[in-house]
Amino acid sequence: WGFSQWRAQQPAATAPGSTTTAQASPALCPPGGDAAGGMAHHMHSMQVSSEFEFISHMIPHHQEAIDTAKLVRDRTQRPEMRQFTQAIIDAQSREVSQMKTWLQTWYPNQTSTQTYQPMMRPLEPLQGDALDQQFLQDMVMHHQGAVMMAQSLIQGQLVKHPPVQSMAQDVIRTQSQEIGQMQTWLGAWFPNGGQCGRSTATDSTGNGLMNHGNMNHGNMNHGNMNH
Repeated sequence: WGFSQWRAQQPAATAPGSTTTAQASPALCPPGGDAAGGMAHHMHSMQVSSEFEFISHMIPHHQEAIDTAKLVRDRTQRPEMRQFTQAIIDAQSREVSQMKTWLQTWYPNQTSTQTYQPMMRPLEPLQGDALDQQFLQDMVMHHQGAVMMAQSLIQGQLVKHPPVQSMAQDVIRTQSQEIGQMQTWLGAWFPNGGQCGRSTATDSTGNGLMNHGNMNHGNMNHGNMNH
């Protein structure tokens, strides 16, 4: 089943003690150090120059989302997160398989010169709220990167095979919807999550985790995205 079917079955996410749907998008904190540089590099390099580049780059991008979603699915305490991460795993695994077939069929002798840099921070040390919050924060940025790549392919009129056009449109539609869902959950479950450096979440050792930076993803211009 797809994300839209899953989403229709979910109750509105609300903050504790609240009876209204959370509307605010929190200010998300990017990772610090080398991870921040890697993520910033990715967000500035999501323009593709060919159909081959789109496919060959989207495969490891999807695989990172799949691997991270599997970890969260197996460790989160929230049933919504287990269902959501399984939806990501199912949909993107199918797309990875399809894209690998396309590369073998259409570009058998072409090799990508790009080295994929992970966009998401390690989740292994985290548990509970800290795990869910960091996953949602990083996956919002990760999804935005995929949407940007798909838009670059379509707007640049780089598509040579109609099935690739269809997949790119699916990525834009589905992952844009998922961005909205993740931002709703962040606002509902972590209403103070935008206060970078003041998080009370703890890691597996019980130590407080500090979020660094101050990037408000809620203010990113999604109006330019073809939803």
